[in-house]
Amino acid sequence: EVEIAADLMGFLLNGIQARSKASITRLYKLFDDDFPKREAVESEFERIFDLLEGVYGRGGSRSTLKRFRSTAWFYVVFAVASGQFGTVTAESLVLTLERVEVVIRTEELEDELLRVMRGATADRASREARINFVASNLL
Repeated sequence: EVEIAADLMGFLLNGIQARSKASITRLYKLFDDDFPKREAVESEFERIFDLLEGVYGRGGSRSTLKRFRSTAWFYVVFAVASGQFGTVTAESLVLTLERVEVVIRTEELEDELLRVMRGATADRASREARINFVASNLL
C-alpha cells in the first residue's frame, strides 16, 4: 500500500509516469528530508479519495467496476478523479467506468488499444492510453 500511495503522489507531483521501483525510490530521495508541497499534495490526495469513496464505497460500487479495482486500473481512476482530464463527479465517474467496461467487453476497440485496456501493465504509455480513453468517455 505504501508503494501505491507513493505512485499516486508521484502522479500528483509529476503527472503520468511508469510505476517502477526506480521512480518510487527517486520520489523518496527527493522528498525524504524536505517536502515543501506537502500540505497541498496531502489536501489534493484527500480530495480525490473523498471522491473515490463515492465510486468504490458502499453507495457507488457496482459489480461491473471489478476491473477498476486492480492496482493497474486504480491509478487510472485516481488520475481521472483528480480532475486534470476534465470535470468529474463520483456519479459521472461510475457511469463512465461502466461505459468503458462495456466497450472493453464488446471488443469495440482497435487491437492495440484493446491489448492495453486488458493488460496489467504499468508502463507510462499504457497508463496514458488508459487515462486518455477513460477521460474521453467522461459523461
